Amino acid sequence: MSYLSPLDKIKSARVRLIRRHPFYGFLAMYLKPREDKTVSMFSVNGYGELFYNPDYVKNISVEVVEIDISHEILHLALQHHYRSWNLACLGKLKTWEDLDLFFVACDLAVNSILAKEFGESRLISCNFVYDSKFEGMSAEEIYEELKKMRKQGRLKISKLPDGTTVVQYDGHTITFKGHEKFMDAGGKKDKGRIMEEMERKAREWGKRVVEAYEYAKSVGKDPLGIRKIVEAMLKPPSFNWRELLRKFIQDLIPNDYTWLRPHKKSFSTGFYLPAVRKEESIELAIVLDTSGSISDDEYRDFMSEVFHILRSFRSVKAHFIMCDAEVAKTFDCENVEDAVKMLEERAGYGGTSFIPAFNYIHRNLPQVKAVIYLTDLYTSGWPERLEKPTLFVVCKEGAREGDEYWETARSLGALVIKMK
Repeated sequence: MSYLSPLDKIKSARVRLIRRHPFYGFLAMYLKPREDKTVSMFSVNGYGELFYNPDYVKNISVEVVEIDISHEILHLALQHHYRSWNLACLGKLKTWEDLDLFFVACDLAVNSILAKEFGESRLISCNFVYDSKFEGMSAEEIYEELKKMRKQGRLKISKLPDGTTVVQYDGHTITFKGHEKFMDAGGKKDKGRIMEEMERKAREWGKRVVEAYEYAKSVGKDPLGIRKIVEAMLKPPSFNWRELLRKFIQDLIPNDYTWLRPHKKSFSTGFYLPAVRKEESIELAIVLDTSGSISDDEYRDFMSEVFHILRSFRSVKAHFIMCDAEVAKTFDCENVEDAVKMLEERAGYGGTSFIPAFNYIHRNLPQVKAVIYLTDLYTSGWPERLEKPTLFVVCKEGAREGDEYWETARSLGALVIKMK
């Protein structure tokens, strides 16, 4: 029986992680342990504060603490705090049941990755719920499946008098308490400020994740289960997508007025003027040229740019289209994790025509604000006109500025830029 104090166990677990699982150990050094009996086991907020119940920690081994810490680290690495707040601000998590069910989805997504790193049997022996049917799914996808199960009567969620949430489905029982810590926003109340803060913290942890991944690779111990997402983070974007897209579609985002807060000029004029309110969500069609002229390396560059597009805006709903000489695959996505997974399965390798993709957008996506087309620009088919503002992003080995392809695109009113 160990005589280590709960805090000493956490410190010991961090050292063991550095040696055995360096990706997790590197990130664990950024965590700030906080004793807190309002949580049932462990919890972490977007600021990296690791809350632990000392009564729980003193009764488990250091080996179990290792997995507990790694579990909380993955919430930060996968930006679950930012994504939770994003869904809440969009009105998709309206009740405590919705919020707690999404927490469960985040846990199941994390545990499916931990099963690869630590092994399924070890995870289950440490009382972590692992469900193989959610393998490779994002938290958002799992959440939708859990909602369906609840509607079918296969899942039940309840709250005990002491605040403990109990979720039961298909023979699994999940209990947790104190997840208010997970949604800690540093005392901020305004949703806009909360999202700005969560986005800032997500970027901060994203940089740490990249550093941790590079460190783990340098010692020959790559983390399992999250390689694709981290590799997308590793490659810097060719453009400042936030600034580029803001300039590109700024005039397309509808404006409205709100009387709930005054315009900043109200004070100087002496009159109460309504503030301008802009829609924060952006709906885009993103087309990837998957023709045979696009190499696998160039396609991976496209995936990296998509990653940074989705990271650049608070709320982007992207409609993806893979197209060579015909539309080969389509899907919708609102988060990085889902996009990377879907884009891994490239479809195409045929000839090239831009017409099918724009026809598809005309028929099925009339609501999008703009079109981003990642391509080499070499095509045998151009649409007669572009109905939406269109940005062609040309790969490094693609058509050169000033040639007939660039001129044709510009004659249609498109903006054309080349990747660095």
